[in-house]
Amino acid sequence: PTFECLGYDDVDLVLVPHVAAVFVKSEDAGLTAAERSAKEAKIEQERMAEISISAFERGIKKRKRKKKKTADSSTPEGAP
Repeated sequence: PTFECLGYDDVDLVLVPHVAAVFVKSEDAGLTAAERSAKEAKIEQERMAEISISAFERGIKKRKRKKKKTADSSTPEGAP
């Protein structure tokens, strides 16, 4: 469907009572099946890229923390 109904309500506090509705136009209205599948594939690819970047950044932070801990613990306790 081109438009999707989000909600409606009876409007009684006006001169002519009526039903008010809110519709949103579908993002993929007018696209062919091939265009829809290409759009979905692109969205999935972008999502996977974002996940991999965030995982890479988490790994960098963990490596930095490990280096700090090993640098602090590598000095002997009796040394000044």
